[in-house]
Amino acid sequence: PAAEAVPGTVAGYTLGSAGPVVFEDLADDARFGPDELLRAHGAVSGVQVALRGRARPVGLLGVYTRQRRAFTNDDVNVVQAIANVVASAVERESHEERLRSFLDAAPDATVVVDADGRIVSANAQAEALFGYSRDELLRLGVDALVPEGVRVRHAAHRDAYGEERRQRSMGEGLVLSARRR
Repeated sequence: PAAEAVPGTVAGYTLGSAGPVVFEDLADDARFGPDELLRAHGAVSGVQVALRGRARPVGLLGVYTRQRRAFTNDDVNVVQAIANVVASAVERESHEERLRSFLDAAPDATVVVDADGRIVSANAQAEALFGYSRDELLRLGVDALVPEGVRVRHAAHRDAYGEERRQRSMGEGLVLSARRR
């Protein structure tokens, strides 16, 4: 969810600003009214930065002091850099949640495997099919789901796919089987 501006507060002002908001004395700054949250914590000076997502702000990051302080450009740049990293992480998590919801909406069991054969994602249908919880699946290699008699061949197919990545149907022309818990 996007961060909402609260009119008259440092947060509301920051969300409406194009860059970091720096204040040396919260009580004397005419840009915003009394900010009860910051005052309740004894904030006097501060730097506040919006966490900018791709489409809109996703939050705020602030650094405050209880004594009057003039923040330097370097201080502001450090806070902005940290805000950029946090915003990227929030956006990535939001993106991953959307991808998980698409996977869960799929009618078929789906597992996503990395180049080393570790399961990195699985949907609810895969949990039901294989009899493992999602957390348990994420601790397994995909070979644990392959019958023992074909594991070596499966690993070879997986390695070959890693060497020659192209779109193709998995198991095309084969009878596929898997191990259930």
